[in-house]
Amino acid sequence: MRTMEEISELMAERRLSLSPAIERMMVVRDRYNADVVVPVPNTDDDIPYESLAPLLIADAVDHPALYASQVAPNIFVPALDPAKPTGTRSVDFANRRRKALYHSWDKSWWEMVMGRFYRQLTAYATAALVVEYEHDVPRVTTRDPLSAYPEPRAPEDLTLPNNVGFIKGVSLEWLHANYPATRQRFPQARSGFAVSDAAGEGDLWDIVEWIDEDCIVTGVLGPRAVHRSWTQEPIRYSFELSRYPNPVGRCTAVIGRRVTLDRVISQLSNLTGHVDLMATLMYLDIRATERSVFPDRYVLAKTGQNPRLVDGVWHDGASGEMNMVLDADAIGNLPATPDPNGKIVQDRLERNFRVSSGLIPQSGGETYGALRTGRGIDALMGAALDPRTAELHHIAERYFTAVNEIVLAAYKAVSPAKSFSVYSPLDPGAVEFVPSTHVENGRNGTPFVDNSVTYPIPGMDDINSTQVIGQMMGAGLISTFDARRMHPHIKDPEGTERRMLAEQMQALMLSSLGERAQGGGIPPSDLAAIARRVLQGEELHDAIDTVQREAQERQAAEPSVPAEAAPGLANPGEGAEMGAGGLVSGGGTRLEQLREMIGALRATTPQGAP
Repeated sequence: MRTMEEISELMAERRLSLSPAIERMMVVRDRYNADVVVPVPNTDDDIPYESLAPLLIADAVDHPALYASQVAPNIFVPALDPAKPTGTRSVDFANRRRKALYHSWDKSWWEMVMGRFYRQLTAYATAALVVEYEHDVPRVTTRDPLSAYPEPRAPEDLTLPNNVGFIKGVSLEWLHANYPATRQRFPQARSGFAVSDAAGEGDLWDIVEWIDEDCIVTGVLGPRAVHRSWTQEPIRYSFELSRYPNPVGRCTAVIGRRVTLDRVISQLSNLTGHVDLMATLMYLDIRATERSVFPDRYVLAKTGQNPRLVDGVWHDGASGEMNMVLDADAIGNLPATPDPNGKIVQDRLERNFRVSSGLIPQSGGETYGALRTGRGIDALMGAALDPRTAELHHIAERYFTAVNEIVLAAYKAVSPAKSFSVYSPLDPGAVEFVPSTHVENGRNGTPFVDNSVTYPIPGMDDINSTQVIGQMMGAGLISTFDARRMHPHIKDPEGTERRMLAEQMQALMLSSLGERAQGGGIPPSDLAAIARRVLQGEELHDAIDTVQREAQERQAAEPSVPAEAAPGLANPGEGAEMGAGGLVSGGGTRLEQLREMIGALRATTPQGAP
């Protein structure tokens, strides 16, 4: 278990080693937010201009992220005993764990979490997720990768870090209000150690949230900008604010990253020069256009004379006043037509950016050239977006699976005996979930948190996925159940199959009732009773059973007709009068009664009759 001093030293080392990568991320962030000031040559113009160039960095981040996040992945949770439908180690327990995961996703506002995750992964080539336990339900939150300092890993090591430190800036006033113990340790100024306004109440102090497998520690690292008076030995800033054990027993932070050649770097960080130069050329082109509208004027004097304005002021042409010039031979305008090569260079820079980033015009609703058919546009967009989106989906599958393992472990570690009613729009249907019961232990005695997060067809949206899955099912490559399991909008394929079978049986019941009602087999009053119960919210099969019993009881009220022998909703003689086991109320079998009936008919029929 690390002390606060050890954590402070580790964070200092990591901040030093990761500062080049963080600076590259900040370059992309500033251009995504349009917070960068593009340097331009001195034009003697004090009017500020915002960048009017296209926000290519923002588009290159948003379009792949939007395309990747519009399809929600599926969660599969295996059962310890797939052949057992209910009870311990059963499929039912696995379904409850799956619903608990979807419940945590829903409480985490998972759609927004995915949008932020994919934007971070596209812009920075890394993303940060943390499982937090709030109100007894584990929630997944995103953190800023610019403030995340995970355990160093080799480029070929894709395993998750064992510890992560997150740094955030707070004011000294906030620190005093939330942690009163810091008032004495970190006042605004100390005797012998002066801290200027750079570390006063209006500036930021860095605090670290350290997460590892043993504990979660919050501590002060110090002010971000400090001017020191070294009149004596300086005070140490590392100061522990809180510490509590990590009940999960593993780092609850997941730091994802893209697969690159040798280091974590986004290709957008190599394209920022394109957009900066485009912005500069755009500014200069606008200034040249302004000068072409309002050109510089010149006056040619007569030989040996000095031209003078009669009233001493040059009037603009829009004013309608005449400019009277003495001793002038000619007045003209300097040509100021903008150079068309500037626009050509801007277009070339934009094209180079789009080619390198995969940002095609169709992503912004534009097209060019002879590409006019929908099929051609879809093929072009697929070639540009599908491989990038597929890579994002594959990366997310691994890291979302690790997040789900932490969520299940957090359920069992923090609230093992609490009964949760878990539900989610992502997986309809509420069930009771008790972590100590339904998060079972595996063979090694640890919680069985195995799961897999999968996209049905990585790289495709839900419309294309539906088309491909339908074609595979039509070609006989997959079964109907496999198609349901692959589709992004079907979270519970087993339950969906049961509900579809129930709907088919209900359709058969409605068809049978309609045929019998049209043939007069069901009295209108009984048919009205069934409709009335359905309108009151009763299920169709329950309504039929209830009206059947009521009809039998009504018919049994007639003399010498037992209730179980009454036909009910059926016509007499169709078999509804038969009791269990094929017996009738007369005591004999139906075959014996048929024989007696035939014998009676023979006895009463005259000889020679046909």
